Amino acid sequence: MNFTLVARMTVFFILIIVISLSNYALLEKIYKDTKEQHSLVKHTYEVIDKKNTLLALLIDMETGQRGFLATKSKEYLQPYDKALIQYEIEFDNLTHLTSDNINQQTRLKSIFKLMYKKTQELNKTIYLSINNKHTEALKLVTSNIGKNIMDELRAQLFLFEQEEQRLLIKREHNFNDALFYMRLVFLAVTILLILVSIFFGILVHKHVVTPIVELNEIMDKTKRTGKLPKERKDYSTIKITEIKNLIISFFTMATKIEEFTDELNISKEKAIQKSITDSLTSLYNREYMNIQLETLISKTRRDNSDLSLMLVDIDFFKKVNDTYGHLVGDTVLIKVANILKTKTRDIDMVVRYGGEEFVIILPNTNKQNAINLANKLNIEVSKIIFEELDNTNITISIGVSKYIKEDTMQSLIKRADDALYEAKDTGRDKVIFKD
Repeated sequence: MNFTLVARMTVFFILIIVISLSNYALLEKIYKDTKEQHSLVKHTYEVIDKKNTLLALLIDMETGQRGFLATKSKEYLQPYDKALIQYEIEFDNLTHLTSDNINQQTRLKSIFKLMYKKTQELNKTIYLSINNKHTEALKLVTSNIGKNIMDELRAQLFLFEQEEQRLLIKREHNFNDALFYMRLVFLAVTILLILVSIFFGILVHKHVVTPIVELNEIMDKTKRTGKLPKERKDYSTIKITEIKNLIISFFTMATKIEEFTDELNISKEKAIQKSITDSLTSLYNREYMNIQLETLISKTRRDNSDLSLMLVDIDFFKKVNDTYGHLVGDTVLIKVANILKTKTRDIDMVVRYGGEEFVIILPNTNKQNAINLANKLNIEVSKIIFEELDNTNITISIGVSKYIKEDTMQSLIKRADDALYEAKDTGRDKVIFKD
């Protein structure tokens, strides 16, 4: 049966319309699925962040309690009271965020009971101390009841985060699968359009074949590089509306995919960075240091190389807090942290160890070089004049140790801590090395 040119063109346009509409409908569905998976990934990061915030508030409460019991200064109760109020709000937020997860809700009930026990223990010690029963308060603290509760809380929160990390891996996998299917469907539909267009291309060479060939080149480049193109085509040269819409749809979808991928990578990077750094000084935190130091000790033992470690303490820092307040104390911590970071190498790891203490890990550094650097840091800090401290300076004490055979992380830090104790006990503002 013979078909006129008009009939063949009609069939061609019908095919183009059907494929384009099918392509749009299918991609729209995949796009919605991808968006939903992306939202789930962001939601999981938010849950992990809220859990970290909750743990930080509990630590703040415990720190405020210890500060009050140690000094009997009610100034320490201000951060304690603030954290006491805020932790219930954060817990409610965490409960709401995990309302669709029965297992996590059950675990949160156990966590809430432990938190209630912990706050009761903290409140009791503070109440005893306020009512001149300081000895009973200290006895309650040294009984380790609070420590045991806190240890169990940490364990439960760790299990809680493990569950969220498992969900995160699953949801990231689903999100990546959705992106893959989006690309795959788009490539498949485009190739199908190319085949249909080639079949009728002899009849409409000028207005059909040329645009499709160009589109084919774009698709080949996409398949070779594995990346969707960012360059845009001049749509005004395309005379067939369906072809034009297809190309516009292609580049629009490419933009959306890139935006989703970039947003996910940014969210992931922020979450990782937040989990390994101290929020005040932006130095690495103690948990991340433990992981990296174990690795460095294993490498040092394997390669028979050098590894040194410093434990740095700001002299009379409690006096700074008591005299000028905690905000000024935070400013001092930040400035000292910046000095330690800028005066060490990129391969060195500067860590906020706790309170006013810092750890500096020095790979490939022998004893003498470590001592020289410690003396340099001691001088650099003492040269800084702090306007916040009535234009005076501060000093630091540093304990230094070097890796020796069969050292563990604990023994290496212990020698540096002993050296630091000796430096502080013999006048401060000095560097002591311990073999």
